[in-house]
Amino acid sequence: GIRKMLNLESVLCSVRSLILGVPLGTLGAFLLYKGMGFAADLPFVLPWLPIFECVIGVFIVTWVTMMHAANRQKDGSILETIRGE
Repeated sequence: GIRKMLNLESVLCSVRSLILGVPLGTLGAFLLYKGMGFAADLPFVLPWLPIFECVIGVFIVTWVTMMHAANRQKDGSILETIRGE
């Protein structure tokens, strides 16, 4: 039960951070593009492959972090683990 809960929490944390991070990152990239003055020379194009790679990376990092926490907790009860920290 605890592993399923941690997996779901990992997915929800990833989605929440991506909902905020991807639009803000895109806006930041566009503002840098406009500020550099390249608007007349080059069109603004979103780098879809790096965005996709970062999305996958966020899911992997949060999942590994949650699994590390679950493995640390495996030997004792949840209350003992919380009290120990």
